[in-house]
Amino acid sequence: MAQVSPEIVYSAISGLSVAVVTLWRQSRIDRADIVRLERAEATCQERLRGFAERLEQTEQVTAGLHRAVIVTAQFPDARIIDVTDDVQAMLGYHAAELVGKNIDVLIPEEFRADHQAAVERAIQSGVIRPGQLAVTAFALHSGGQRIPVVVTLSEKSRDPWIVQAQLNYRRT
Repeated sequence: MAQVSPEIVYSAISGLSVAVVTLWRQSRIDRADIVRLERAEATCQERLRGFAERLEQTEQVTAGLHRAVIVTAQFPDARIIDVTDDVQAMLGYHAAELVGKNIDVLIPEEFRADHQAAVERAIQSGVIRPGQLAVTAFALHSGGQRIPVVVTLSEKSRDPWIVQAQLNYRRT
């Protein structure tokens, strides 16, 4: 879908107003037509203002969603040892708020048991397989909203218990 900026719409409305005045001067439309067109113009401008406000709100919410967030965790206790600053734009946390916490703070409650079971399987088998799959999931925003993400695991170091998860915003 093509994006139409508010400036383009305002320009179109202004152009329409000029056309209406020209037609009126040429006696092709009467005063009643002008009143109807003025009402239509006012409605269009009101809707455009609402559109511009919603667009601004949407841009504020989605501003950080294009960035990837990197979370590094130390297992077997699943403690976050590092996180990129982009976490604030995507998930609403300051990086310092997360370091030292369990990775579960980023996982919605209804998915924590499954995640913990996967961690337990990895610990019991002694094998964490980073980079072998990308999982579609939800991350938990500091405000409680579920953010759709794609999670990809990779190795951060030669230590097999340090795992890096890259979270990318996923369109639903």
